[in-house]
Amino acid sequence: MKITKVFYALSSLDTYELNTLKKYIHSPYFNVNPGITNHFDHLYEKLKQGQDLEAIPTDVYWKMAFPSKAYDNQKYLKLNSDLLDLVENFLAQIEFDKAKSIKTNLKLKGVSQKGLDKLYPSIIGELDRLNKLENTQSADFYYHQFQIENSKLILISDKERKKVISSVDTAQNFTNASRHLDIYYIIEKIKLYSTVLSWKNQYDMTVIIDYIQNLLIETKRKEFENIPAIQVYSQIVDIYNNRDSDLSYQKLRELMKNHIHLFPKGEVIEIYATATHFCISKVNRGDLNYERDVFELYKERLHQGIFLIEGKMPITMFRNIVFTALREGDVKWTENFIEDYAKFLDPKQKDSSVLFAYARLDFYKKDYGKVLQHLSKLSFDDVWYNVGARTLQIACYYELDEFDALESVLQAFKMYLRREKTLAQNRKQEFLGLIKFATDLIKINPKNKKALEKLRSDIENTKGLASKPWLLEKVDQLLGVTKLEGIR
Repeated sequence: MKITKVFYALSSLDTYELNTLKKYIHSPYFNVNPGITNHFDHLYEKLKQGQDLEAIPTDVYWKMAFPSKAYDNQKYLKLNSDLLDLVENFLAQIEFDKAKSIKTNLKLKGVSQKGLDKLYPSIIGELDRLNKLENTQSADFYYHQFQIENSKLILISDKERKKVISSVDTAQNFTNASRHLDIYYIIEKIKLYSTVLSWKNQYDMTVIIDYIQNLLIETKRKEFENIPAIQVYSQIVDIYNNRDSDLSYQKLRELMKNHIHLFPKGEVIEIYATATHFCISKVNRGDLNYERDVFELYKERLHQGIFLIEGKMPITMFRNIVFTALREGDVKWTENFIEDYAKFLDPKQKDSSVLFAYARLDFYKKDYGKVLQHLSKLSFDDVWYNVGARTLQIACYYELDEFDALESVLQAFKMYLRREKTLAQNRKQEFLGLIKFATDLIKINPKNKKALEKLRSDIENTKGLASKPWLLEKVDQLLGVTKLEGIR
């Protein structure tokens, strides 16, 4: 069914936002079309009653907006389009009201253009107060600083410029404006580059960021040592460019410890995601010393309440927290986590996500039959859940000695990886390595110690291998060594 955009937008608003939007629509400053007002009021009532807006015939909406006019489809589409414009402008107004520094700078620009000199001091004072209240040091912070200094310069008339051309204060305004603009540019540029590297790590893509290498050299200058955002994003770039950069990770963690409170929530989430991804990559490549770091990073996010994105916990985070806690052997904590945090998942994905979580939990309880029952009920559109489910199937069929079924899963998994276009080649190789070594496991002579030791050595020396700890555990068991590890 085709979704009407304005219905989609209105349905996303909470009760407070809807009530505020009603005042906005009824304001003659923003809307003078009575047809739009009538149309919105009808939609508003239906939303308050919990009705599905798409289920109501269009002629009913038309009748409410224009009681005395015959239905006109083109005009009805235009009515919805005009209402959508108002809703979008309302959302922009909300963001504008939040951006107090931008708003005050625009006040200054407005009074400057009108030549209202007597209003300058109070607005300059307002800018200075906002500056003192600023509690973050993201790129936007420095952009706002630039705006403040630049706005002060705008106030100097042509006549005044001649008088104060040698003024120390005015010269400092120019210096500060230039420096803050430079810092803003550097932060935004390396943030953009770090985002590109993050995407390239997951997907096969080519993007060129001009002048970035020269800019990264600039970030090493002493004058930028005390700019937390430059230092944090520089370490993030180093981490993405060198997946084994333990030193960059440790520096990032120290910066997070001392400065994470200076970043807005959205950036905090991204910074934690980078640190977590680095640790997970290290674990996947066999460095199990980072398992505890992964768990601690997730627990820090939960403790600080920075696990929600657009009001929901991402399914990938939910999945990874379950896996990490189980790898740390904290089964009870995992059970509590699933029970306490499932409510934060998107309702459309909740049931499948929770079932998959319990599948992992039952795997660590060694109830492999129950794991397969969970997986048989699931259909995963998400590529990472898909590979995760197949990985669990491989382990379960091996543990149950169902080698015919295991061989079938291995073949199907290999075909899936060859067809799947969104997985980066390095990630495909991690799972293809799992398939290869799982195949070797079921074909090897368990009495041939030399062959087993060779297999173990091959697994140990393979970098970028999915389920490496589990594969090593299975070989160790065949060698007579008891050691419990996990599956990924």
